[in-house]
Amino acid sequence: MPNDQNQPREYDAVKGGQNSTSVDAAVLGGIAGVKSRLASPSVEVRIAALSEALQYGEAGLDLILGALQDESVQVKLAVYSLLKDRNEEKIKQHLQNYFFDFDVIAVDSNGRESSRSKSFAFYFPEDLGNGIVLEMVYIPGGTLMVDSPVTEVDRYRVYSEGEKPQVTIPAFYASKYPITQAQWEAVMGNGTNQSSFTDKKHPVENVSWWKAISFSRKLSQKTSKKYRLLSQAEWEYACRAGTTAPFDSDVFMAIIWGGNNQPETHTL
Repeated sequence: MPNDQNQPREYDAVKGGQNSTSVDAAVLGGIAGVKSRLASPSVEVRIAALSEALQYGEAGLDLILGALQDESVQVKLAVYSLLKDRNEEKIKQHLQNYFFDFDVIAVDSNGRESSRSKSFAFYFPEDLGNGIVLEMVYIPGGTLMVDSPVTEVDRYRVYSEGEKPQVTIPAFYASKYPITQAQWEAVMGNGTNQSSFTDKKHPVENVSWWKAISFSRKLSQKTSKKYRLLSQAEWEYACRAGTTAPFDSDVFMAIIWGGNNQPETHTL
């Protein structure tokens, strides 16, 4: 132990300075320490603090649930991983506002189910007014082999020698369902829906490419977010969901919210 009283000792807690806190650093103890780490600019530090919060009962639980408001999707996903198996009604209600569960089903070449597993996704609701909501689902980034395997049914893409069919897809948000007639009218106005089917819950159809562009622009103005039509690669990446199964690109309409900071890209 140093004799100089101005020098920090082994177990001193030093506060301040310009350097960010390391993931495993203990700045403060107890619930105060958890709060401090949850305010860190480092995503890794905030995620590490969530597990520590579990030690402090209801006070810690409130901090974890509060982290669902964090700007980082990674922090939100960490909250879900910690609490998804808890049965308290309070927890279920909070998680339902940000996450939904779904079945992942694989089929064989004859269309018969070969496997099934559970998964989950983060989403946020885009309020279009008059009770009309657009659910935007987080799609993690990754890579996509855009050239079809030679064994794929109805293979049609062929790349020249030297081309690279693998593309990198940044994280983005996609609409949970195709754009409905109600969502279309909420953005474009009443009387603009030219769909053949009259149920407002059905997907909008009879929409030209130019009208889809106009919809994305007006949606951007309405929400103060930057929406655009998604690319073929982005759509295929989301549809394949990490698989190499045959891909069918027939869709009604899709839109993406794009920005400079990741993940600020959203599709419908």
